[in-house]
Amino acid sequence: EPLFESGDTLYHLSSASPCINVGIDSLLMGSTMVKCPPDDYDGDSRPMGPLPDMGSDEFFVVGIEPKPIAGIPNSYEFYQNYPNPFNPSTTIEFALPNTELVTLRIYNILGEVVATLISERLTAGKYKYDWDASGLASGMYFCKLEAGNPSTSSGQGFVQTKKMLLIR
Repeated sequence: EPLFESGDTLYHLSSASPCINVGIDSLLMGSTMVKCPPDDYDGDSRPMGPLPDMGSDEFFVVGIEPKPIAGIPNSYEFYQNYPNPFNPSTTIEFALPNTELVTLRIYNILGEVVATLISERLTAGKYKYDWDASGLASGMYFCKLEAGNPSTSSGQGFVQTKKMLLIR
């Protein structure tokens, strides 16, 4: 059980918490090594010992950078993730024929968003994302790609969903 500072709404760990110095200082995500930053989520210095602390305030979101693939496609493409089934990471690839506003979200079997991998304008091209599902339960997930604006009266845009199976 983590012990937090009394009355602290940001859930900073108390110095007596068993979560002090038990975290990891780096994690390999795909081919990218992610290092623990020197400051915590709200900008305070981390109380670094031999290892980072594990606490709610220590959590931070790691941005996933797209890896463009050479060539401009002629049409939208959304490929099945691989490997599938996966544990705990998988690769998601898609192609855009135009510069588009793109969202790429992961949903659980209940239809709840568990991750938003992309929500931005991307230039035409092919993209590959590595997604790490560590911390999620085994089961069926859905990856939904939306590009352009499919809700306009002209119906322009692209929406497609793929099933993904996480097996622990």
